[in-house]
Amino acid sequence: MQHTLACQLLNKKENTRKVQLEQKSKELFLSQEEKIAEFAEETKKRGGEFFTPREVVRLLVNLVEPKGGMRVCDPTCGSGGMLIESRKYVERNSGDPRDIVLEGQESNYGNLAMCKMNMVLHGIIDFKIEYGDVLSNPKLVEGGRLKTYDKVLANFPFSMDCDSKIAAKD
Repeated sequence: MQHTLACQLLNKKENTRKVQLEQKSKELFLSQEEKIAEFAEETKKRGGEFFTPREVVRLLVNLVEPKGGMRVCDPTCGSGGMLIESRKYVERNSGDPRDIVLEGQESNYGNLAMCKMNMVLHGIIDFKIEYGDVLSNPKLVEGGRLKTYDKVLANFPFSMDCDSKIAAKD
């Protein structure tokens, strides 16, 4: 009897810690997203180069309707919002969020680091984010060819300078 009571108390304590950790994690996620938005506003980035508003991200994800088992890519992933929202969409719509492949590429080291951190903070540990300019140096390749995806979401950074010499080769 005493052993069972001790086990119950330990389980209750463990569950309480788990709930507290989940609560702190959610607060941290919201804080992180707010800081990203503030930073984007302060630096006055144009054309979504740094931050795509949350409402736009949700709209785009709702339009493409990602599902479990799909491969989803954001070739200009920035802080990873579209990939994270894709996973949330799958979870909200009765899919297994672990059953979605999330991949992206980012040409800014700071944004790349923020994206990877953001993914982990949202509990996503199975993802692939590559560094490099997706137009001049695509990294999401397989067997020497560009990978194909079920869904591709991107808010191209229109304010970014484009090298017309590279584009002329296409």
